[in-house]
Amino acid sequence: MFRPSPDLLTALSQRRLAAGLWQADHLDPSLGPVLSQLGWRVIQLDLDAGTNKDQLLDALGVAAGFPDHYGRNWDAAADCLTELGFDETLAIIVNGAGVWAAQNEADARIFLSVLSDAVAWFAADGKAVYGLWQGVAPTGVPSFDDAC
Repeated sequence: MFRPSPDLLTALSQRRLAAGLWQADHLDPSLGPVLSQLGWRVIQLDLDAGTNKDQLLDALGVAAGFPDHYGRNWDAAADCLTELGFDETLAIIVNGAGVWAAQNEADARIFLSVLSDAVAWFAADGKAVYGLWQGVAPTGVPSFDDAC
């Protein structure tokens, strides 16, 4: 099995990289399983240009295990994200995000805002959330590739 770059894993597992939103040109498919093995809670989404907002919100709800009453809108997603249970560290890995964002820029900005709010919410509780966005983000999200 191919493993993600040791630099990437080291930066994440040792928290050398600040919790927050990060974009990367490539996120290895084994990143989520490896982080899970390290005890992280991992939510992984796979998007493409044809994914619409409703499909994204459905996929997020399923991947994160949102409750049945989840309303499948941005406000409900934000509320459910802040109710997630995890010990110390959560990674939300969004594969194909750059391609999706190019076709859905307004929704991409809202989704990034929802993720950013979750990062801040959990940081106040001493927990780390990493939103890992594969591809170019539509707003000023720092590059994971430049930081590692």
